[in-house]
Amino acid sequence: MEKIKLVQVMNAVDSLRKLSVSELPLKLSYKLSKITQACQVEIDFYEDKRLELAEKYGTLNDDKTSYNVVPEKAEEVQKLLIELGDLEIQNDIPSLELSLDLDLKLTPNDVALLEPFITFI
Repeated sequence: MEKIKLVQVMNAVDSLRKLSVSELPLKLSYKLSKITQACQVEIDFYEDKRLELAEKYGTLNDDKTSYNVVPEKAEEVQKLLIELGDLEIQNDIPSLELSLDLDLKLTPNDVALLEPFITFI
C-alpha cells in the first residue's frame, strides 16, 4: 500500500461509513471493520490536535459547545490544519480488495476517496 496522508483518512470517513453499512460477505466485512478501526485511531488523533488548536487560538463560545478562532489567528490555524492533514500516517491500515461485481452503491467520488484503502477489482 502506498503512503497515506492524514487528510486522505479524514476525507474517506463518510465513504467508509457508507460502505460499512452494506451487507458484504463475512470475510470482507471483517477486513472492512479492521480498516475502519485503524482509521478511527487516525481520526481521533486529528480531532484531538484540532481541538488543541481551537483551545490555543480560539475562545469558547457562549453556549460552550465550540470555539471561535480569533480572526487575526485564523490564517495561522488554517496553515497548521493543512500541515496536520499532510502528515504521513503509519501505514497500519490494512487493505481490502472488493470485486466490481458486488452489488454496492457507491458514487464515483466514494470510489476515489476509498482507493487508498480498497483495491477495486
